[in-house]
Amino acid sequence: MASENSRQAQLEEKRLLWKLHIKEWRSSDLTRADYCRRNDLSYDRFIYWDRKFRKEATPAFIELKIPAVPYPKITPGKSSLRVAFSRFQISVDPGFDPAVLRQLVYTLERL
Repeated sequence: MASENSRQAQLEEKRLLWKLHIKEWRSSDLTRADYCRRNDLSYDRFIYWDRKFRKEATPAFIELKIPAVPYPKITPGKSSLRVAFSRFQISVDPGFDPAVLRQLVYTLERL
């Protein structure tokens, strides 16, 4: 058990060391090869860790949040509502679904 903890600690130390090297390389004007030569590092190991850290930093799922689009308040009545929006006009009948109107306005804004 102690040897497993020791191995984990060594791996974490190695990981932190490579992360530091990658960070320092990114802030330098050197190519990867030049950075490795100047710091006496294995180029192949450098590429391995750089790719590993990039892969870890790239999320597999990105949540897109659609901003809320304000919609007019309508009191139920017998007449419809006409909304002039940019170059579009929308007629809204009583009993409409506000979420549908909001999505329609959001879509039209992006045209």
